[in-house]
Amino acid sequence: MRYGAVLVTPWEVSISAPSTVSPNERFKVTATVTYPVVAPFGSQQFPTFTAEDFQVVLDPDAGLSVAKAPDTSRIDTFSAGGTVELSWTLKAGSTEGAYSFEILATGLVSGSLGLWKDYPAYDYQDLIGGSGVWSVHVSDT
Repeated sequence: MRYGAVLVTPWEVSISAPSTVSPNERFKVTATVTYPVVAPFGSQQFPTFTAEDFQVVLDPDAGLSVAKAPDTSRIDTFSAGGTVELSWTLKAGSTEGAYSFEILATGLVSGSLGLWKDYPAYDYQDLIGGSGVWSVHVSDT
């Protein structure tokens, strides 16, 4: 007996940034977004799904602000097995303390499945993505 399946894995978002910065300091944040493919998917028998409408947002706590965000307009689609690296410039506020930010990356996967045995054909669209969180300490020392 043969069965059909669709598997869409969450994206991995890894973040690189300093763990400590000075008050009012500007610092670089880099996120690497990976769209993993789990075997046996990614083969001719089990194709992958390209994500459209790629978006990425950095959401900082109060006490941090985005000074410069990456231009993601050039990223129209994101293929399974692919990796995208993006960078921001953040600015620490004047108040010392521990702050964090989240980076959320999303896209849409869609497709069609044909009639199969007792199952009707259908079209689908799903949101896919992943997130990462980073903490930074703002300190004068």
